[in-house]
Amino acid sequence: MTRKAFYAEYYKRTNEQFADEIINGKESREKANRKKQRQTSKSERIFFLFLQYALLVGALILLFAGIDPWSVLLLFCIFCLPITFLTDFSLLKIELLYHLYRPNHIYARLLHQIFLGQYSEFIRDLHRATPNKVSGYWCIQWQKPKFYGKFRAVCRNPGEQVILTFGPRKVKIRTNSQTVVLCDKSLSREALIDQIAAVVNTVPGKKSRS
Repeated sequence: MTRKAFYAEYYKRTNEQFADEIINGKESREKANRKKQRQTSKSERIFFLFLQYALLVGALILLFAGIDPWSVLLLFCIFCLPITFLTDFSLLKIELLYHLYRPNHIYARLLHQIFLGQYSEFIRDLHRATPNKVSGYWCIQWQKPKFYGKFRAVCRNPGEQVILTFGPRKVKIRTNSQTVVLCDKSLSREALIDQIAAVVNTVPGKKSRS
């Protein structure tokens, strides 16, 4: 994927979390809440994006004009950084994600799919490999995953616990009694599922108190 294509993909994906219309009352607020969207609308995001990078250009102009760099940095942090969190469009963050998703191994590809919300097939195949232990898996992050994806297994035995954390270079499996890290970059998709399933299928359950 080219850098330009990823920037467009990032904007489109993150834009889903912004409200479809400007929040101007209880009804529009409840509508956004039902869709798990922010209280900032898509049109407001565009406005704040222009403002964010206008402030950045202004800061660069002040630097070239010979203004004290620390004063410029302070002004930048006060005015620009809060808007960056509001727009969820930081060039540094997008560049970092681009380099995390780009490597040609299973962990980077899978994390990219999790960010895009295209992980259902992988989770379904993992469930098929662990039917006796798990009745399903669900994402336990309230925001769209970017740097890691975290899933909890719905174990058939209430005394068992399994949490999967998918990172850009590894998968961490935390169970009742141990933490296993898979980081072999030569693994295929099917081999990774088999190794995760091997750990999940051998989780010892906690004995319930009588």
